[in-house]
Amino acid sequence: MNNVYNNINIVEEVRKIIEKEKLKNDIPHMEQMVIINDVLFIEDEAFSIQKIKYEIELLKTRTTIPYYRDLVNHKKLLKHINVFLKRLIRKLLKFLVEPIVQEQSDLNKNIIKILDVYQNELVKKDKEIKELQERININSK
Repeated sequence: MNNVYNNINIVEEVRKIIEKEKLKNDIPHMEQMVIINDVLFIEDEAFSIQKIKYEIELLKTRTTIPYYRDLVNHKKLLKHINVFLKRLIRKLLKFLVEPIVQEQSDLNKNIIKILDVYQNELVKKDKEIKELQERININSK
C-alpha cells in the first residue's frame, strides 16, 4: 500500500512540474483514479463500456490457436536440416499437442461467448442506471 501512496505523490509532483512549465496537462485528477489490488486505474478507462467492447472484439480475432505455424530458422548454418528436424518433431508430437490446442481454442470461444453475455448485460444495466438517474433528476426538480 505504501507503493500506491508513493505513486500518488509522484503524480502530484508531475502535475506541479507540468503547471510550472506550462505544458499540456493530460494527467487525470485523483478523484478519477481507482486502486484495485494495488494497481492504479483511471476510472474512465477501467470501466468504459466502449473499451470493454473493443477488447472483446480483439479477443474474438484471437480465439483459434493454430497448431501449424511457419517454421523459421534463424541460423544460417544447417538451415534446411534444422527446419526438417522441427517438422519431424512437430509431426511426432501432433497426437499430444493438437488435442490440447483444440481444447484451448474451444475454451477461448466459450469464454468469448460468456464475455459477450456479460457485456450485453452491462450495456442494459448502464441504460437502466441512466434512466433511473433521469427519473431522480426529474423528481427532484
